Amino acid sequence: MNTPTPAPAGPSVTAPAPTATLPVVTTAAPGKTAAQVAAPPIVVTVTPLAATVPPTPTTVPAPTATAQPPTTRPLPTATRVPATKTVARTNVPTPAKADSKADGVGVSILAVNGGQLGKEASVTIQTSPLVACGIVYMTPSKQQSAAKGLEKKTSDANGRITWKWTIGQNTKPGKGSVSVTCGDATGTAPINIG
Repeated sequence: MNTPTPAPAGPSVTAPAPTATLPVVTTAAPGKTAAQVAAPPIVVTVTPLAATVPPTPTTVPAPTATAQPPTTRPLPTATRVPATKTVARTNVPTPAKADSKADGVGVSILAVNGGQLGKEASVTIQTSPLVACGIVYMTPSKQQSAAKGLEKKTSDANGRITWKWTIGQNTKPGKGSVSVTCGDATGTAPINIG
């Protein structure tokens, strides 16, 4: 009994490419017979387009982390601000809240900013929350001002109020005063005008 011999392991062997012989059909030229026009047979070799190759496994490398360089942002550059005219400011020490009736309502003047004629002045005070307060601004010529912005106000939830008003063009430059009254407490401070 014959047992088939297994094919050797290794590269596959490719059989020779098949060939085919095609007869040539000719037509006799005018004045000649087909026997006079002899054509040799044409041999055509057929070659497969691609050889069959068994697939080989491929190893895909595992992704690795690549450290990215830190991105740098340009540092901000300093911008030169043109000089402005300095507004007169009176430094007022913050006194203890004045409270003559001991009812918990007092007033402390936190900031007084005078200014040039025709410019804005302001006063900021601290008192108890939601308290009605009034302000009186006495000009350097000792006259009470009725400028818009000097109306009574109620302090906010933090007890702060800021008044702002425009200094009249005809106001005499010098030192005036501001007095703020909240409840029975009053605080007074100087204000520089001009």
